[in-house]
Amino acid sequence: MNKHARGGFTIIEVILFLGVTGLMMLGIFVGVWGSITQQRYKDAVVSFQESLRQTYGDVVAVQNNRVATASGDCIGGVGTSTCVILGRYLHVSSQSSAGTGPSIITVSDVIGTIPPTGSVATGYIDILRSYQPRVINNANRSVSQMQWQTQLRWPNGDAGNGFSMLVIRSPETGQIHTFTWRGNSTTPNLVPVGGPITAANETNPTNRLLCVDTNGMSVPPSGIRIQPRASTAAAIGQIANDAEGSPC
Repeated sequence: MNKHARGGFTIIEVILFLGVTGLMMLGIFVGVWGSITQQRYKDAVVSFQESLRQTYGDVVAVQNNRVATASGDCIGGVGTSTCVILGRYLHVSSQSSAGTGPSIITVSDVIGTIPPTGSVATGYIDILRSYQPRVINNANRSVSQMQWQTQLRWPNGDAGNGFSMLVIRSPETGQIHTFTWRGNSTTPNLVPVGGPITAANETNPTNRLLCVDTNGMSVPPSGIRIQPRASTAAAIGQIANDAEGSPC
């Protein structure tokens, strides 16, 4: 009677099978993880962009949650106060200030005092200064973090320092103006002639390119570009991370 040989896998065949399967699983894992990383970074950039854009919405749709006092700041009650809400001030901490954690985004109200009757100011810069704009802390103040531990970084690797953006609406004309500058101070003096309310800070390209650090993620770096003389949220756009010569 013939005996049939029993079929099966040799040890070498099993090892080869496990090895090939392991490589395939590793490739799938790397691809999926890469997609997750790219999406996280994109979300961080979009979130940062929306934080900047929201400032314009807050200036257009003003919410007055501040209680007026007679302490030399604002005199009079609701509807009779000598103060007006002029806009919003946004500050982003620098990479060095944030350390190993994410950059911090702080947004506060900017108020001003109605100029005395008979005062004359010429030019929109002088008109804005005549209201003595100043940053205050009230119920409208918000503090948030850049997503996925990302940080503000200046173009071309320039460490720089913090970023500030002042979005202010002229009580005289209703025109919205955007001033940007570098600095880690979160309580800037907006009043003096040498302060941040200048025509140069409306157009200076050095202060209007903001990179989002990848925080070690294997993705092309990207960022935000603020158009000169910005007056609406549409002026806040993204820098294409795959564009040739991208500053980030």
